[in-house]
Amino acid sequence: MIKQTHTELLNIDGELETLPADTYTVQQAVNLLGFGWFHVKLSLFVGLCWMADSMEMTILSIIGPTTQCEWNISTYQKAFMTTIVFLGMIVSPSFWTQLSDRYGRKSALTFCGVLLVLYSLLSSVAPTFTWLIILRALVGFSIGCIPQSVTLYAEFLPSKHKGKCVILMDCFWALGACFEIALALAIYPNFGWRWLLGFSTAPLLLFTSLTPWITESARFHTINGNYDKAVRVLEQGLSVACLHCTSSQRYRLVSEQRRIVGRISWHDLSYGRAM
Repeated sequence: MIKQTHTELLNIDGELETLPADTYTVQQAVNLLGFGWFHVKLSLFVGLCWMADSMEMTILSIIGPTTQCEWNISTYQKAFMTTIVFLGMIVSPSFWTQLSDRYGRKSALTFCGVLLVLYSLLSSVAPTFTWLIILRALVGFSIGCIPQSVTLYAEFLPSKHKGKCVILMDCFWALGACFEIALALAIYPNFGWRWLLGFSTAPLLLFTSLTPWITESARFHTINGNYDKAVRVLEQGLSVACLHCTSSQRYRLVSEQRRIVGRISWHDLSYGRAM
C-alpha cells in the first residue's frame, strides 16, 4: 500500500483541480533548485544594466556645463537637457512593459541595449544643441527598459533570496557612478565631452553582447503556455544552481495564475508484489 499525496489547486475560473504531488509552479521549482552560480552570473549581467543607468545619469552633470560654454546656451536650456532624459524615462515604461510581456524580458532588454548604444554614440557626434536634446530624449526613453532586468532577475530568484539580492543591485548603481567619474577624469581633460560620451557606452556594449546567452524567464514561458520551454529553462539553466539535485528529480509546471489552497492525502494505491 502506497499513499500518494496530491496537490489541490484553485484555478482562475474558481474550479478546484487535483494535481499530482510532483506538480510545481515556477516559483516552487525555483525554490527547490536553490541559489547557485547561475544566479551569480545573472547578478553580474543585471549589474551591468544598473551601471549603464547610473553612468547615463552621472554624465548629465558633466556635459551640461561644457555644452553651455561650447554652444552658448542659457541656464534653462542646460537644465532642459537633463530634464528631457527624465521625461523620456517617465513616458517609456508602459511601452517596455507591453513589449516584454509580449515578446519576453530577454528580447526587450536586447532591443533596449541596442538602442541605448546607438543613441549614446549618436549623442557624442550631435552637431547642434537641438540634435543633442532629441538624442538624449531617446536615451531616456530607452533607459525606461532597465528595470525589466530586475524583473528577469527576480523571476529566477528563490523566495528567501529575493529581498537581499534585489537590494544588493544598488551596489552596481553606485559602482557605475564611480566608474563614470573615473572615466571623466581620464578622458574629459584631454579629449572632451564627445569622447567621454562614446567611451561611456562600454558597459552597454558588454551588456548587449551578452544578451544572446541570457536565459529567458521560465515564468514568461508558462504565462504564454510554453510549458516545455519553461521546463527546459529550469533543467538546463537553473539545474547548475543546485548541486544536490539528481537526474531522477522530475516535475510538472502549472501556471502561476493558479493558487495553492492546500495539500491533501487523496487515495491509496495498491501494487502487486513481484513473485
